Amino acid sequence: MKWDDVEPDFRWYPVSELCSQMDLAANCWLLGGIRATSVVIASDIHAQIYAHLGEKSVEMGGLLLGRAYGMASDQGRVVVHVTKSTRATSFQGTAVSLRMDTDVWSSASAASEEGEFIVGWYHSHPNLGVFFSGTDRKTQKSFFDTEYSLGLVIDPVRDEELWFFGGDSQQLNSKSILKY
Repeated sequence: MKWDDVEPDFRWYPVSELCSQMDLAANCWLLGGIRATSVVIASDIHAQIYAHLGEKSVEMGGLLLGRAYGMASDQGRVVVHVTKSTRATSFQGTAVSLRMDTDVWSSASAASEEGEFIVGWYHSHPNLGVFFSGTDRKTQKSFFDTEYSLGLVIDPVRDEELWFFGGDSQQLNSKSILKY
């Protein structure tokens, strides 16, 4: 086996670039309240995810696309901007389990634009409440283990959601999420 040193596709973007895309209120929230990890998502993308997960009473899911932004002056602070979602169209879902087929990765790749990459995943827990199960935590650790990797679980019946980040599935405080 031969290893080549190749630059990764991933790159951090400066927060100032994200600020130029947002209104004043969002910029005030962003610059005044960035925690260790924050999530920014457009209301229409969030609504698309909710609509998708509310279509059936079995677990469903997909991937989150976006960019990761860092604060040059403050290492360790990450802002993940979710710009798109791609639903898993081939999946096996029951009331308590989900298995997404690998074609969701191809769909996400095809949907991504310059500079976008997979920043996480989402799935539903219909009428079970929101939490990360042991299987969810294993999935997060296996496939989404970077500091900017997100996991979103939604109960569309109870209208609840929780966000997690990193390979250790740390729960995000609701104050760390901006829907604009």
